[in-house]
Amino acid sequence: MAVFIRSVLITTALVLSQCTALQFTTHPQRREVTAGNPATFVCGVQDSSVNPQVAWLKDGEDLPPGNHYDVDTANYTTALTLSSLDFSQTTIADRGFYRCKAWHRDVVIYSETAQLVVFGPPTIINNPRSLNVTPNTPFSLQCEGVGPPEPVTITWYKDGQVVATALPSPSTYSFTVAPSVPSSLAVSDATSTSLRVSWYLSHDGYSPVTHAIVEFAETSNKGPDGSLQWNRTIVETSSPNSVVIYNLKPYTSYTIHVALKNDIGQSGWSDYVVGRTAEGVPSAAPGSVHIQPSGSGADMEVSWSHVATADVNGILQGYRVGFTDAARGGERVEDVKSSNSVILRGLDPTTNYSVQVWALTLVGDGVRSSPIILYGTGSGGSFIVGYPAEDTSPSSDMASGNQWSVKKMDLIIGGSIAGLILTMVVLTYACCKCHRKRRAKASSKRDPETASTVPMMQHSTPVKSKAAKSFSKKLAAEVSSFRLSPALTDSVVSVLLNRERLEVGKVVGEGEFGCVTEAKLRLEGNRYMTVAVKTMKSRSSKQEVEAFVTEALRMKDFHHPNIMSLIGLIMEPPETRFLPVKAMVVLPFMKHGDLHTFLLRSRLADKPK
Repeated sequence: MAVFIRSVLITTALVLSQCTALQFTTHPQRREVTAGNPATFVCGVQDSSVNPQVAWLKDGEDLPPGNHYDVDTANYTTALTLSSLDFSQTTIADRGFYRCKAWHRDVVIYSETAQLVVFGPPTIINNPRSLNVTPNTPFSLQCEGVGPPEPVTITWYKDGQVVATALPSPSTYSFTVAPSVPSSLAVSDATSTSLRVSWYLSHDGYSPVTHAIVEFAETSNKGPDGSLQWNRTIVETSSPNSVVIYNLKPYTSYTIHVALKNDIGQSGWSDYVVGRTAEGVPSAAPGSVHIQPSGSGADMEVSWSHVATADVNGILQGYRVGFTDAARGGERVEDVKSSNSVILRGLDPTTNYSVQVWALTLVGDGVRSSPIILYGTGSGGSFIVGYPAEDTSPSSDMASGNQWSVKKMDLIIGGSIAGLILTMVVLTYACCKCHRKRRAKASSKRDPETASTVPMMQHSTPVKSKAAKSFSKKLAAEVSSFRLSPALTDSVVSVLLNRERLEVGKVVGEGEFGCVTEAKLRLEGNRYMTVAVKTMKSRSSKQEVEAFVTEALRMKDFHHPNIMSLIGLIMEPPETRFLPVKAMVVLPFMKHGDLHTFLLRSRLADKPK
């Protein structure tokens, strides 16, 4: 038993020593040839007299028999065995990876791998398949070719005509059609003026979607035949699955459907979907705003007509009435839920207010009505209501009968004012009657140019005088719109000049009150006289303007050669409804300036001529 084990161990040791000596000394090398030319691979095995077996493999498999290559294996020495693989004429099919395998008994060794590259025409390894398709259905074909050399490009032919060229391998050629019909329409991202419409597109026809054609109509707006009134918009889009529709009406239901377009054509129309825009703010102001006294004191009632349903743009939450102190600023707001009127309490009759009304939704405030001015008449607790020129509110009880209405006047104060006005009218008429000729004579002596203004100055009597009656109703209405006190209104009519007769020149003086401008006043016969025009600073209060006009009216009764008298008044409408009228006082032009300047020049020996 011991002898047998020893003999096995000796035999095993001998085999291991022989196999350990078995190894490759020469490995095959990479070869690059053109198809039809020869190629050779060589490998060498150090065998130590073991006499191993040698074979060749291609792509990991034993080399199959062939008639265009030979395998030659020989023992050149007792220690070296060489094997060669010779291709007489290489073909494209010979491309691959080659290696040697050597073995003795149960011991196998492999050489390194070498590649055989055969250059020649490309080889198609994946041919297009025949297909049966229905009309207007997109489909694609695939083809793959290999080199070397690489890269391989593929050209597609249809009925012998080239339809695509120089496509990299592998290549897929798609036959394009119009997009499929959009499905599963949905509406999202609603704002007051826009909606996003999305859909599912099963296939774009192998051509990118370039445009979305959207038709939409107000669901409740139908024509005489009951059909919807469609609007169409074509949107250029890079997204094949959604588009946004703009310029819609707030809080409105729309019926929508979509078609898609690519370079080939247009898809069919989708099914309809209904969506509603979000709430907006009211787009119109309440109409017929009217203000009248409410009970005793200075309380005023404001009423209006409701905003039309189509202009609410949502769910109406009520109305708001804002009134602002024109002098102090700061707006106070009254909220009105369901009514269309409200009483403004706590008003100060010594100041003016601007009143506006507007509707509101959950989103916010809507358009405001035109401002209506409440002119405080004083401590008597009454207001004069000034409606906008375009307003259609009820006419007033005043003599003008159009824009201004006296809503409340205390009887006692009203009687006193009426008596005072009547007394002033009588006295003014009497004074003007007595001094008319003397004024004309004095003006003629003072300045020949001023004498030409006597015909204008003769109309200095109150409204009830004969001269005042010559003014048209249009002029009377214009004067009443100046919002002056009644006494001033009557006096202004008698000295009012047409603005078109005045050509304003340079400024000759300026102070805190305003400025004095040199101007030319056109007289009868296209003659001109030089006058001075005195104006107040901008943004003067109503009280300051009335004081300015009162001072000017006093000058019409000056009849002394050395005292300047009034030529006339020019009144211009204010820039806004919150400002008083703009007054310009026309006076004789003093070429020597004021007395202070004259005396100063005399003292400095610069005697004026």
